[in-house]
Amino acid sequence: NTVSGILGDLDTTIMFATAGTLNADADDEVFADHRENILKTAKALVEDTKTLVAGAASSQEQLAVAAQNAVTTIVQLSDVVKNGAASLGSQNQEAQVMLINAVKDVTSALGDLMQATKSASGKNMQHPAMHQLKDTAKEADTDWLQSDLEDELVNLRDEEQLAEHPTQDILNLLPLVQCN
Repeated sequence: NTVSGILGDLDTTIMFATAGTLNADADDEVFADHRENILKTAKALVEDTKTLVAGAASSQEQLAVAAQNAVTTIVQLSDVVKNGAASLGSQNQEAQVMLINAVKDVTSALGDLMQATKSASGKNMQHPAMHQLKDTAKEADTDWLQSDLEDELVNLRDEEQLAEHPTQDILNLLPLVQCN
């Protein structure tokens, strides 16, 4: 339910971006101000998803804790990405929408992974639910976040440079979040 709520919130944020009304709280905010926070939160999500998948072979309590940690982190990632998108300014609507869609794809993939983990919990390794979990985890491929996203975020330019080529810079992030 929380993942569905996040997806709905991101859809709403996309509507604001599309309408040209998504702006940072402070006029002097730039994307570079948010880059490290996005990177740190993304790395935490990678660890949480690994723990979540491993949780299928653990107790229900451990699985519940892993799921709650992953949800908490995706909420944080959603928030920091929305703030980063807002810092791009309404003149960069396309870049804002692409960035928010990227975290939306990650959120959706996490929801699929959580469902597969829940279904596989307590099953033996030969059970079809375990095979489904393996397939879902491969599709989500959390390593994209840890390696490529770090490189891309480190390379993203400050707002003045981003304003020159905002779409291309955001497009460079998209392969990192393609989960299907």
